Amino acid sequence: MGVDEICDRFVEDYAAADPVTATMFGIAGHDDRLTDYSPAGHDIRARIARNALHAMLAAQPTDDGERVAKAVFTERVGLDVEIHDAGLPLAALNVIESPVQHIRMVFDVMAAETAEDWAVIAERLAGVPEALAGLRASLLVAAERGQVSALRQIIKVAEQADTWAGSGANTGFFTTFVAAAEGVEGAPLARLRQGAHAAEQAYAALAEFLRADLMASAPAKDAVGE
Repeated sequence: MGVDEICDRFVEDYAAADPVTATMFGIAGHDDRLTDYSPAGHDIRARIARNALHAMLAAQPTDDGERVAKAVFTERVGLDVEIHDAGLPLAALNVIESPVQHIRMVFDVMAAETAEDWAVIAERLAGVPEALAGLRASLLVAAERGQVSALRQIIKVAEQADTWAGSGANTGFFTTFVAAAEGVEGAPLARLRQGAHAAEQAYAALAEFLRADLMASAPAKDAVGE
């Protein structure tokens, strides 16, 4: 395969294996699913990256544009492979850029105008509990290897999860989000409300998991620099 074909194939394969990133990047066709954040899901994405990297290293550029593309691809995707081999994706947990936020934030960029749009949202919403369960499995594997985010991060992420779950007196994020479908004729309101409730329960369970199962092994010192 040529350089451009390898790039195109990688985007297609990776989008299918990471639907959340696909939606964030505007790649159509994957909006009804959430990313598998379990160890198996991470392994699939690493295998896609590794295979594409090997193909790219063997590819012969035909012009300057392809030479630049190959250099950028091997640097970026090569780094992704190194990060996976270091076990870092399994341990990813912070208050800004980690699966906890990605699962919640992807709904902000989804089309939500027609009944068909809301049907797609309902499909994705139903997957939130499984996505968070996969995340918990990865965090436990990472913890067994001694890779746990700093205590401050765990405390704050648990607070985020509580907020989105609607713990306490506040309404949960997903309940508020699906309420916008009430004015859309034909929207699957029952499925949306059921999905919202399940998603909020899953985030409440995540907050409990972080405090009960991860906090005790978290380092008190924040990570800084390399």
